[in-house]
Parts: sequence; structure tokens; C-alpha cells
Amino acid sequence: MYRDYNFEIECKECGEVLEIPVDLEDYELYMNGMPVSHAFPYLSVDEQTSIRDNLCPHCWNILYGEEEE
Repeated sequence: MYRDYNFEIECKECGEVLEIPVDLEDYELYMNGMPVSHAFPYLSVDEQTSIRDNLCPHCWNILYGEEEE
């Protein structure tokens, strides 16, 4: 496994571009329909979520984070 490809994710809320290094073969598997957690098991949950939801961690926390009481 080589992280020889930078998967660019543009946050759909703020427009920030994230670059997540992945294996090119895994990227191709994902683009052909493999679930993100199966294609990239070596990525953190935050990285997988960014890919799946097209959201940067900051915007994800604003939209789905825990509510303050």
C-alpha cells in the first residue's frame, strides 16, 4: 500500500479543499462504488467522513456535532 494519490475533497459548506493521501488503487475502488470504509480502512474516521460527506471536520462539527445544553 502506497499513499501515492492526493484525494482532493472540497467542503460543500465552506469550500475548503482537503488533500487526503490515499493509495491510487484504493481510490479507483472507491470511485467504482466500494464503500469508503472498505476502500480506505487505514484512514481515520474523520478522513473517511470527510470523503463520504464532502465536509471538512470543522463544518461537520457545526452541522452534526453535539449540541450544547
